[in-house]
Amino acid sequence: MPKAAHWGKKLVNIAEAKAQLSRLVERVERGEVVLIGRYGRVVAKLVPPEVPPKPRRVP
Repeated sequence: MPKAAHWGKKLVNIAEAKAQLSRLVERVERGEVVLIGRYGRVVAKLVPPEVPPKPRRVP
């Protein structure tokens, strides 16, 4: 993926993604896209689901 396509997205390396997975998932839940790279190349992408999750039911 060309660098220009990374604008507005966070690129993290695999080691950082492993250490910070919970925080990255929180960012994705807020609508951000997180790219995961190895040696500066994008190898994975975390994206929000297409359908928002149902609100949690509180008893």
